[in-house]
Amino acid sequence: MQDQLDREFARVTGRRPEEIRAERLARIPMGRIEQPEDVAAVVSFLAGPDSAYITGEALAVSGGILTSW
Repeated sequence: MQDQLDREFARVTGRRPEEIRAERLARIPMGRIEQPEDVAAVVSFLAGPDSAYITGEALAVSGGILTSW
């Protein structure tokens, strides 16, 4: 999915997909693009008993990019 987004953004902006990806990676404090497994781990936690006391929260699985702006 990320590759498709990079290609489309590159097409629209006239830049190379590699440039787009490198810029995005540079802004993510964790230093990598999120993977489906990252989101799945959060979903699994929220669906399990360890999250029983968590209600009405929004959890960002963002690698820290939201706090780096």
